[in-house]
Amino acid sequence: MRAERRREMKKIRLPQLQPFKAKLGLRWKISYFLAPKETICRVVSNPVSQEHEIWIHPGVRRDFQFFLPDTVHELCHCKLAEAVDPIFSTIAFRKGYGELKGEAAKKFEHRARMIYWAQAHVDIWVNDLRHSHWPELTQADHESFSQSILELAQIGQWQMLESREGILGIAQHLAEVRRYGLQPVDFSSVFQGIGEKIKSAITELSEFYESLPRLSYEREKDLQTLEKSVKQAAKRLELPISPQLIEDEGRIVWQILELENSGEGGEKNAKQKIFYLSGKGERRTRSSGLSGF
Repeated sequence: MRAERRREMKKIRLPQLQPFKAKLGLRWKISYFLAPKETICRVVSNPVSQEHEIWIHPGVRRDFQFFLPDTVHELCHCKLAEAVDPIFSTIAFRKGYGELKGEAAKKFEHRARMIYWAQAHVDIWVNDLRHSHWPELTQADHESFSQSILELAQIGQWQMLESREGILGIAQHLAEVRRYGLQPVDFSSVFQGIGEKIKSAITELSEFYESLPRLSYEREKDLQTLEKSVKQAAKRLELPISPQLIEDEGRIVWQILELENSGEGGEKNAKQKIFYLSGKGERRTRSSGLSGF
């Protein structure tokens, strides 16, 4: 699937991002690709070749300044990949999962999606870095996101707001408002529409996000923080997974214990590339307020 998407993409240049790249001190090669079927930006970091691929959706070409917080967000993912570990940039799974077939493959994809949801708070750390250099991008990001959420409430898009991505996106927004000392937006119309149960879930999750420790930029310590926090997030989201970070030929990847215990984990020593789950990323978009999951 990822290979098919690559064939549809066109390599482009974005010299406007060079000052941001320089400020972050990025060392690896960065290639930008226009991805016509994408609605969000995303990044794939390869520690072996020391390269980053940043996929750019068409909206960035139409209004670069509006989507600047998004593209700089991807560069900050690149920095965490270089300074800590690529698992903070690209979600990867151990090799054997790539050879699963039939029902076993479906079970893997279902649980891998759960890891995407449980690891959504990596964006908090990415935005910590962005905010430390460019607080004005944080402000712009939050203004457009809150406007999108209020517009969705105004037109009655409750199903979207109550979805998993809605809960995650709003919780992250509220956590960052407090984390960065931003001016809060009145979301009373949103909370009145979504109901008390969803409001409670968002509040609890946002408090958890806000409490996340800052990264130390010490690899082992931050990997432990990541694994622990993802397990905590999975529990709060009532996701039946027990994800574990392991080293697979020098690369940190996710292992899903439920697949291992059921004997559906595939061959651990298969000679193939680290397996990446294709599909939409975990971040919200600035055009719609929410991302697809």
